[in-house]
Amino acid sequence: MGIRMKLKILIRVLLAFGALVGVGQAAQKPNVVLIIADDHRADWMGHKGNPFMATPNLDRLAAEGISFENAFACSGVCSPSRASILTGRYAHRASAPEIIWCNNSFLMTQQTFPQFLKQAGYRTGYIGKLHLGEDEKPKPGFDEWIGFPFVGNFHDQPLWINGKNTESKGFTDDRLAELAAAQIKKWSGAGDDPFCLVVGLKASHIPFQYPERMKSRLVDTVFSKPATWELRKPGLKGNCIFADQFQPGIPSYGSFQEWLRSYSRLALTLDESVGTIVQALEKSGRLDNTLVIYTSDQGYSLGEFGLCEKHYAYEQVMRVPMIVRYPKVVSPGMKREQMVLNLDIAPTILDLCGVPAPDGMDGKSWAPLFAETNATWRDEFLFDFWNAWSDALPPMQAVRTDRYKLIDYLAKPVKELYDLKNDPLEQRDLYDHPEYAAVQQEMEARLEKLKHDTGFQPREVKLLQSCWVLGPVAAAEETALRKQLVGGDIPANARRLHQPFDLSPLKLSSGDVFYLVVAIDRLTGYDPYVTLEFFAAGGFRQWSKQHIPMAAFYGDEMIWMNKPYATAEGLAYAPIGKFNDPCNYPLMGEKNLAVFRCIVPQQLPKLQSEIIAPDGAIQTDQSK
Repeated sequence: MGIRMKLKILIRVLLAFGALVGVGQAAQKPNVVLIIADDHRADWMGHKGNPFMATPNLDRLAAEGISFENAFACSGVCSPSRASILTGRYAHRASAPEIIWCNNSFLMTQQTFPQFLKQAGYRTGYIGKLHLGEDEKPKPGFDEWIGFPFVGNFHDQPLWINGKNTESKGFTDDRLAELAAAQIKKWSGAGDDPFCLVVGLKASHIPFQYPERMKSRLVDTVFSKPATWELRKPGLKGNCIFADQFQPGIPSYGSFQEWLRSYSRLALTLDESVGTIVQALEKSGRLDNTLVIYTSDQGYSLGEFGLCEKHYAYEQVMRVPMIVRYPKVVSPGMKREQMVLNLDIAPTILDLCGVPAPDGMDGKSWAPLFAETNATWRDEFLFDFWNAWSDALPPMQAVRTDRYKLIDYLAKPVKELYDLKNDPLEQRDLYDHPEYAAVQQEMEARLEKLKHDTGFQPREVKLLQSCWVLGPVAAAEETALRKQLVGGDIPANARRLHQPFDLSPLKLSSGDVFYLVVAIDRLTGYDPYVTLEFFAAGGFRQWSKQHIPMAAFYGDEMIWMNKPYATAEGLAYAPIGKFNDPCNYPLMGEKNLAVFRCIVPQQLPKLQSEIIAPDGAIQTDQSK
């Protein structure tokens, strides 16, 4: 047999062996590590051309995988974005349009991608910031849970490990990364079952409290103010987050330079946390069979248009880091220009793990992008920021394509149009410019179609017109009453009241318990997120509302209380500021009864109630 023939046979054997190895690797489900930063700008990394951000660990992930050129969040604040990441749905369809202390709608009605992975045999864990409610309590679908209430602290933050309050010293993200590394080591030494770990880091959220070791970093760095520093957008007139006025912005740091240094020092810790986690995967031998994704809930304004914080549909907020390392499908240094979204993370993970995605996900798996440079992809997406304080933080929506962006300020007669190809800094508003009339018409049609296709309706604040009242109720009767109400049955002795709700006919005495019940029909296929707030008649502005002691119950589970109720019952009360009220009541089916246990104060006023919900999503004025 000649040398040439022997070489051909050898090549065939090697190819066959390689194919078998490939089949074996494909059959082995990948582990998943998803790292979610907080307020990390897409351009605040070394590999994105930032000269003062030394980020070797993030740069390594990008070099060994892909750092998407055009990755976006579809919401401008933490809770909505995190809900979208976990569910693959737009925030208004993920029951999370805003930040609230406890989002019962999300917690009780939505399913997250780790739940589906767990059903498919994955070991699952969550470590760090959730920001969607009862964050310290273990959640369905997770074998391991480490969290802390709301946004937590940067130093010495106690951690609730599987529900147990545990002392923790030092910089919080250091501790979270160490716990993530320990969990990876533990799982890697306990069999071959795949695992999924989600890590929510605190950096770079306000206040910018970095560890002592960062104090010497960037001391000689001089930051340039953005070219748009002096440009003020008409739709933002009166908003509360101009960088030189907002207390957690420049006023807390003394100067623009120190403000930027503090943000950047804190952002540098993200790279260290990523390094700790990736090194644990490497030491365990699991790195190359792990789908590693790094992202942020949204970007951050660092002086653009004079702003700090996030919220709004401008590029520095919409754009997010999106790095993926998984060598079995992602080639080192891969480049893709297509618009990818935080909505895509959940369906991508499920797809690459061989788990069918449930119906109703708005995102798309990136698998076609990994396989083909010119894969057909989306050409638009919807951005939404909603807030009830429309003067201080104007709500807005936007549609963005590869080239254009249309912004619609919902509470103001202001729209903006930008040509991002010719004006990437969004300095020239082209709305109502004759030469862009056709583009404007097309973008407005796109926005309306996206809203229609995703079931979006503007949220409306209305007075609740009627409710039911029962009382006084003896303690021995309460359990049976709540059981009856959770079954959807209003007792025959209940009285229907019309606003303002006059409770005087009940002859209640101070300290008596009574129940208010609101009948709500859900007209959507998902919980649209409804909030209710009862207060003394006449107090319509937040600071003028007077509340009586109230708690919301779903069956025997108390799912919300206000501060007067906590005081009356001697209970610990955590929420702060605007989060004292209202109550987000979950709509578990088409017919719902929102149940409130109330304690009569010394003087019982007539009550009114505001209910906030998407227009057309609910009906509340049912007859008995």
